[in-house]
Amino acid sequence: MLSWTSLRFLRPQLLHRISSLPVQVPREMSWEQSSKAAPLGLIHRLDHLVMTVRSIEDTAAFYSRVLGMEVVSFKGNRQALHFGQQKFNLHEVGKEFEPKAHRSTPGSLDLCLVTEMPLEQLVEHLKVCGVSIEEGPVARTGALGPIKSIYFRDPDHNLLEVCNYGGSDL
Repeated sequence: MLSWTSLRFLRPQLLHRISSLPVQVPREMSWEQSSKAAPLGLIHRLDHLVMTVRSIEDTAAFYSRVLGMEVVSFKGNRQALHFGQQKFNLHEVGKEFEPKAHRSTPGSLDLCLVTEMPLEQLVEHLKVCGVSIEEGPVARTGALGPIKSIYFRDPDHNLLEVCNYGGSDL
């Protein structure tokens, strides 16, 4: 096997051809090759997710006015929407914080949020706020069992599903 120090004696054309060959670097086994499964319950809950949006101001106004989320600032000028024990960190498209998703795109989320409010009351609230219901109330299956859901969109056209576990007798 040739070492890089012995290559200096080769002709430049040959050296160029050899140096442009792909080099196989030994790496750790990938997750796809592992036969060991993670223990159930490894992940406890969602802490936060990042929403890439066209306008932080418009998004914050919508989620606070329509869904009652608290707009919070952290690390100086960063904004998030806080609710329950979770938050949505907001990144403005083109001004994302690093590290970021491979393809940060406004309007690519499909989220299901849980409410304890009766959906009929939420539907009335959405009408007052000028938000159009896309579908529902409809019966669905949530992470913990049967739910009743309504669907609508935020200013970036993310699909929002708000559900209630209070009964799905439709």
